[in-house]
Amino acid sequence: MYEKLKITEIEKRVREVLAQSKSSIIEAAKILRHLQKTSRYKENERYKKEPFKVYLEDQFGLRYGTYQEWVRALPFEKEAGLYGVGLVSKTIKRCGAVGAKRVFTDIAQLDTKKQAPRAKIETIIEKHQDPKRMNAIKKEYNDWHAMYKAEMGAHEATKQKLSDARKRIVELEEQVEKLKVTASIVPQIRKIMESRPAVQ
Repeated sequence: MYEKLKITEIEKRVREVLAQSKSSIIEAAKILRHLQKTSRYKENERYKKEPFKVYLEDQFGLRYGTYQEWVRALPFEKEAGLYGVGLVSKTIKRCGAVGAKRVFTDIAQLDTKKQAPRAKIETIIEKHQDPKRMNAIKKEYNDWHAMYKAEMGAHEATKQKLSDARKRIVELEEQVEKLKVTASIVPQIRKIMESRPAVQ
């Protein structure tokens, strides 16, 4: 099917399909935002007492973080349609709304006959980055790293406690077996003691 088409025609078709996908994501984000803000998603009886996050994951297989990226990109709907929601969301996260506006103005001034190279776009984003935002992103990353280490430490401690508990269970089972033997002998000893004549 594609063998007879020129590369420019194939690329054009891919861009058209991707553009449809991008605009579909933007429309989905708008609708989902409406459902969240108005709590109308709770009209679905199954989610009456559930948070929006559960509704998103169950109904649409959508992570809440991904949804937040989509919503973050909504003020730049045109740019999201051109460059994708992911790039727009990343730009806003790193540059803020004002910086993002400058980024997209600079990207628009690039040669529009060709697709803007990713490296050039990245350079433009870096130029307009907000240092405070970048520190927050770095801190967030570091915090996740620390949380992971703490979780691993807690996991190891739990494993050790479980190992100790298993050893203790084995010890107690052995002790119970010994006590059962002793308990089975006691009635015999009592019987012998009772059958002995009283000492005068």
